[in-house]
Amino acid sequence: MMKLVPSGRSVARMAAAVTTAATFAVGLSGAFAADHRDGSAVQLEANIPADINDVYAFKAGDKLVFAMTVSPFADANAQFSDAAVYSFNISRHTAFGAASSGTTDILCTFDAEQVAECWIGDDYYVTGDASNPMGPLESDDGAVRVFAGLRADPFYFYLSGFNAARGAVAAAFDSLAIFPNGCPTVDAGTAAGLRDLIEQLNANDFADANTLAIVVEADEALFADADNAVLSVYGSTHVKQ
Repeated sequence: MMKLVPSGRSVARMAAAVTTAATFAVGLSGAFAADHRDGSAVQLEANIPADINDVYAFKAGDKLVFAMTVSPFADANAQFSDAAVYSFNISRHTAFGAASSGTTDILCTFDAEQVAECWIGDDYYVTGDASNPMGPLESDDGAVRVFAGLRADPFYFYLSGFNAARGAVAAAFDSLAIFPNGCPTVDAGTAAGLRDLIEQLNANDFADANTLAIVVEADEALFADADNAVLSVYGSTHVKQ
């Protein structure tokens, strides 16, 4: 499976139930947020195609790239939900922590045949088969390109070790002294044992995992300007109304 690589008018805000979301703030460099099947609602089979794994934002030359992976541990038959709206919500700011100076949203939907429709702000709309990595959807002027399809999951994490360490702490929790802030005390020997559980070189439980990815590459000027060079980005999925 190929790795995730950069490979596209907003609609009225929809009254929608948020299925899952990942959020972060970035300058025009790069950042990401992640979770995989965290929460009982998104673990339901019907909701997995709208379960966000990771959200990425970074620059590629004079372009900005926004990527969202969904459907953890996807198989070759995995499809985007035709009942969901996949959304990148991008606000611009004069400085980190400053109030938003405006927002540009990217909204993508899919029908049962996996034909994609994506709206980028108020000016761009692309539709069609977005699953060809060598020929993604592209606006006529080349300002926007969209890929949506199966990819190797780029997330790197030793989940087995993390779960073993978490289980060890949970099993011992009742016998640990608790600080006033609610955190347990852990002696040096126990701490070393926990580190041993999670420190295994090149142990990546996602090495063979696939996921569905939506990747939007667009001109930086669609989102930021000289006075607003900091972007805050979050990804969300919603029930289509």
